[in-house]
Amino acid sequence: APPLSPPSPRPPLVTAHICLGGNLGDRGRVLQRALENLRSVGVVSAVSALYVTAPQHVVEQPDFLNAACTLVTRLPPSALLLRLKEIEGRMGRDFGGIRYGPRVVDLDIALYGEEVVDEETAVGPLNVPHKLMHQRTFVLRPLCDIAPEVRHAAFGGASIALCGGTTLALSFGTLENNVVLKLFQFKLISFQA
Repeated sequence: APPLSPPSPRPPLVTAHICLGGNLGDRGRVLQRALENLRSVGVVSAVSALYVTAPQHVVEQPDFLNAACTLVTRLPPSALLLRLKEIEGRMGRDFGGIRYGPRVVDLDIALYGEEVVDEETAVGPLNVPHKLMHQRTFVLRPLCDIAPEVRHAAFGGASIALCGGTTLALSFGTLENNVVLKLFQFKLISFQA
């Protein structure tokens, strides 16, 4: 019998940070479902508080609810983006809607380890970190909750907490305590090892 070839090595684990948002339907429940769905692509090890944020660009729409999570995964960036888009589609996202318009759910890769990714994928462009991330408090504030010490070369080695400056606290309000508490309980119950 021919010798067996050694098994292919498994891709390495990578810590990614995913931003979640939406402004249609029961926003808190939608983000909770999105977090549950993310368990199919990796281990969710941390989840931020929830933040209510005013829409940008297209302002005649409901406020957004935003959060971020830490996801440990073996998927490469383009495969992760594809899976995020699949989750959005299953949850009812209309990909033909107005750019920056209302949406049930939005899942974005904010950071993927220390990698800088700029490529075209089957589902559109993938830019990690997003070129305007350091200017978007709806991204930075939740990231500060879960990864304030994270540094990235794309920001000159500055930590996430420093990139947002002091305006972060002025740009956000928190949702009612009961919804934040529900997500907090969800984090503890659903993501324990």
